[in-house]
Amino acid sequence: EHYKTTRFYFNESRSTTFSTVASQSEYTSADTGAGNIPLFFIIDEVYVKPSGGTAIPIDKEDPNEIEYSIAGGSTGQPYCWSWFDQSIRLYPIPDVATYTIRITGALEKAAPSSDSEANNVWMVEAYELIRCRAKWYLYGHVVHDAQKAAEMGGPDGEGGAIAAALRKLRSDTNRKRGRGIIRATQF
Repeated sequence: EHYKTTRFYFNESRSTTFSTVASQSEYTSADTGAGNIPLFFIIDEVYVKPSGGTAIPIDKEDPNEIEYSIAGGSTGQPYCWSWFDQSIRLYPIPDVATYTIRITGALEKAAPSSDSEANNVWMVEAYELIRCRAKWYLYGHVVHDAQKAAEMGGPDGEGGAIAAALRKLRSDTNRKRGRGIIRATQF
């Protein structure tokens, strides 16, 4: 629960898609097969792909700006989006053409539903981090062994073995995501 909104390589997604519906500007969990829209805690990019066309990124806009624009009733291929109330809103309002929308970013992964659940991402990819956090909690709140709690995570649960496990996961994430090069940029 504590790390569910921390970005790691195993909670990134680029596979959440949905199709637009004519005259519908707002899309919720009901509009994707997996119901993923509300689970995103970081949205990197939203892409629009017209039928037979190429997917292109669309701009993020302030929800209030889209609210004001939607009132005008303009329709067409969406070129911007906003996030509000666990939903994505598109502007202009999609017309009769069907567009595929794809979201990339990081989303919450569920904790194991039972003690016997196998292959849960938290118990496979983040095992050491979760184990250290659980030990810190038990030592500090159940066993009341301050020295052992400090070894696991210090007084706030952010140091010791927890910090080492967290650094390892962040390093793995950076290594998998990074390109390992610096690219010159013209300004």
